[in-house]
Amino acid sequence: MQKPRGLSKILIVEDEPTLAWILKELLHELGFVEISTAHDLITANAMLNENAPDLAILDVNIGPNPIFPFAEKLRVRQIPIVFSSGHASSSFLPEWITYPILLKPVTKAALVVGLDAVEGDHPLGSADGPAERSGPGQQS
Repeated sequence: MQKPRGLSKILIVEDEPTLAWILKELLHELGFVEISTAHDLITANAMLNENAPDLAILDVNIGPNPIFPFAEKLRVRQIPIVFSSGHASSSFLPEWITYPILLKPVTKAALVVGLDAVEGDHPLGSADGPAERSGPGQQS
């Protein structure tokens, strides 16, 4: 997979540093260079206001806080979103169910599919359904 066009700045919002590091490494392997990570919502909001990303990969829960209010800020700015979660999309609110969802643990193949869904210029998965992945050992 080539790096999707126009997606040079990636923001990862993930409260587990190891999972954020894994995502960052996978993105580096796919050719992305400018990758920022935020482990809390205060940092994520600051990064959004200082240097808005071209794409955000968001853990659904940052500590006890749901990510959806932050995701709404991205949606208003038309910044593509890919969610990362240990739960199936059935636990999502209807307005978010069509966005790509990477189930943890995130694999390189699942990340490619999620990024391809974004490159296809739709917040939805393919016409066959959401870009949801499943795998053993899923956790939130």
